[in-house]
Amino acid sequence: MVLKKIRDNYDKADDAGFALKVMELGTDVENQSVVVRFVCNGIPEEHLIGLLDLSQLDAEFITTQTLEHLSDSGYSAAERISQCYDGASVMSGSGNYDVPSLKRLLEIRWTSHHDGTKCLVENQDAVMSILSEVTEDRAAAGDICTEASGLLMLRRHNFFEIGQFLLKVLGSLKSAGSMLQSPSVDLCCASEVVSASLQALRQMREEESETLTSTPASAATRQRKTSSLLTGSVVMSTVGHAEDSTLLARL
Repeated sequence: MVLKKIRDNYDKADDAGFALKVMELGTDVENQSVVVRFVCNGIPEEHLIGLLDLSQLDAEFITTQTLEHLSDSGYSAAERISQCYDGASVMSGSGNYDVPSLKRLLEIRWTSHHDGTKCLVENQDAVMSILSEVTEDRAAAGDICTEASGLLMLRRHNFFEIGQFLLKVLGSLKSAGSMLQSPSVDLCCASEVVSASLQALRQMREEESETLTSTPASAATRQRKTSSLLTGSVVMSTVGHAEDSTLLARL
């Protein structure tokens, strides 16, 4: 009944996935726990759905056992993003971690970084609002409140302005990342794509540098005046003007 309820919730989940953990019980004896993780109605859940006896520790055997257990439990592994094994003993099998039926390329290159950065930058107000609510929530755990409070300080360090520049850089590399992930790309083509990307980044840096150096200084809203008491004197320090503070900050 419990497993059936978990399965029903998994089918209705917004996002779902599997997690595998190998636990060593003794010499040459290991069990593998199969855990299902999903988000349902905005709430993350994690449930243990099985414990496998591993009589062999090679990648091929673990792959077979895992897929059979998921199939017998009514779960489809077709939407699995990726899977990896931890431990040198597991890596010693004939499959040697390279199992096409289990391993799929996970898009963690420039494309996903670009999408994640874009989402963060475009939702700045929502992100800061949520962090503020968590910080002021007395019912939340202390460590979570502390972490949220620390993240709120990012605004003071031009975090989102830096994110906008990073988004521009990653945007110029998005097409190159897609091309490099193509199964038909060879080493020569990849080399040309990388060279073109580097050239684009150099050009972007030169344009940004030219923009910074050619930006005219804003006109002062108030005429700067020096005290008459300093007439005929050599001033070796600032005299309290805003321009002096800005100059010192740049130095």
